Amino acid sequence: MNETGQNITLINTAERRAARQRRLALPLACPPEERNDRANRPGEPQHRTSHPRQPILIQSLCFLLILSLFTACRNEPNLTPTKGDPWPIALSISTNRVPLGTPFTVHFTAHHPIHSSIDLPSPESGKAIIQRNITRNEKALNEKTLETTIAFDLLSLQPGTHLLWTQDVRCVLADGREARKPLPDTRIEVLSVLTGNEKSLHGILGPVDWPNHSQRLILIAALVGLLILFALFFLILRRNHQHALAAPTPPVPPHIAALQALDLLLHKGWIEARHIEQYYVELSAILRTYLENRFRLRAPERTTEEFIHEAAHSRILSDTQQVVLHAFLEQSDLVKFARAAPDEDDMRNAYLAAKNFVEETKPAEPEEVQP
Repeated sequence: MNETGQNITLINTAERRAARQRRLALPLACPPEERNDRANRPGEPQHRTSHPRQPILIQSLCFLLILSLFTACRNEPNLTPTKGDPWPIALSISTNRVPLGTPFTVHFTAHHPIHSSIDLPSPESGKAIIQRNITRNEKALNEKTLETTIAFDLLSLQPGTHLLWTQDVRCVLADGREARKPLPDTRIEVLSVLTGNEKSLHGILGPVDWPNHSQRLILIAALVGLLILFALFFLILRRNHQHALAAPTPPVPPHIAALQALDLLLHKGWIEARHIEQYYVELSAILRTYLENRFRLRAPERTTEEFIHEAAHSRILSDTQQVVLHAFLEQSDLVKFARAAPDEDDMRNAYLAAKNFVEETKPAEPEEVQP
């Protein structure tokens, strides 16, 4: 029994392997009934066969079909020169219908012999066809053929259908000969922006009264004038103030400065306090400063003898004034250098002598003119 069971097991295993090989060897083109019959047989496992290359082939075929359709729709002209047509031309337009004032483009292409030139007239014609720009390019295709391309940027301001060219295109050869050829019939339809449903124009209105702004203008002018006057007044006032600040203070006359200094010295109380030397030093300095400022004599820098000698030769002071000045300066020198001690009366008399000398030598005041 054990050997028999092992034999049966081996036979079943061999049959399953044979069935699997038959399924793998099944051709793709077998009828669907046979495939369904084999798939529905009891005891046989289901097997799914995949074909990964089939979608790639379909996509490639679709791409080639679309590319062929696109190439066929371009309908590019054959510009190969022949004996019957040595310089073929082609003309294309971006659109055959445009709204009024909308730009459009026309392309011209010609293949002509080398060393020749193409002369294409402009399509411009008043408001019907207006040329905005032109671009011309030339390039050699080979040793015998030259390609010329011309692009016109056009627009129209006149509704209707317009013929772009009525003249011929010329090809001027290298030897000076020229050939002419008519351009293809190319028209453009310009659509009006009016739809026909616009309302009719109204009649002319009557005259309208001009608004009276005279009062407002007068008020504005008055305000502007007041502002200008105020600005001028402010500028003048500010300038005068600046001049007043910048103007130097007029100098005090020498005799007034000397009299003020003498009064100040008298009120210091040095006479009563017996500050003899200080009193005479300052009294002498006041008088010498007055003489320098009044008569331009360098009194503070000179000795008494030098000063008296200069005053005598300058004839600025009278003889009496020279005697009084000499006596005053000598008394001051005695106090400063000889330690003399005059009493209070002598000190007051020295003050009065200096004051009288200033009063007598001050500038004469101008006489008032009697009316």
